[in-house]
Amino acid sequence: MHFEDGNLISIEDVTGNESGITQVKAILEFLPNGDLHNTSQYLMLGNWVAGHEIYYKEDPNAKVLFK
Repeated sequence: MHFEDGNLISIEDVTGNESGITQVKAILEFLPNGDLHNTSQYLMLGNWVAGHEIYYKEDPNAKVLFK
């Protein structure tokens, strides 16, 4: 993992994928409003292709419960 342009980047190696994916890159962007934007890219057959995109928003009513 490393920081790049204010984003947290992770790259994982993949083996044995039937679609030819050899790496997965996750990009975590911390937005000014406190949300977290997560995107992924897949290195498939030598080309980076878009993966999923998720926005995380804090729930102001959420409570942490320890058991």
